[in-house]
Amino acid sequence: MVLLLGATGLLGRNVLTGECLTLKEFFRIQARVGGYRQLCIALPNWMAGILGVIGSTLRFLRIKTELYPHNVKQLLYHEWYSCARARRELGYTLTPVQTAIRDFVDWYYKKC
Repeated sequence: MVLLLGATGLLGRNVLTGECLTLKEFFRIQARVGGYRQLCIALPNWMAGILGVIGSTLRFLRIKTELYPHNVKQLLYHEWYSCARARRELGYTLTPVQTAIRDFVDWYYKKC
């Protein structure tokens, strides 16, 4: 299950594909390409903040978690990126997001 933080859905751009995707769109593609089901739940920002505090409390109690305020805040930023400089200065060519995800999934399963 994936919790999508920030109800607006304007959570960034994939730098290396040049495609403008919300996290929800990205996770849907990832589930489709990876061949698995995934439940995504959008949470309002205030609720995401509470989860960050809960994560800090769990870490204080020495319970391992990746959920803490810094990670939550990072996901709530409305950041947009461009790969124009990489294309211009390095001759970078774009890879469709489905191809990039498929390559990663293949690599990951070979590694495990």
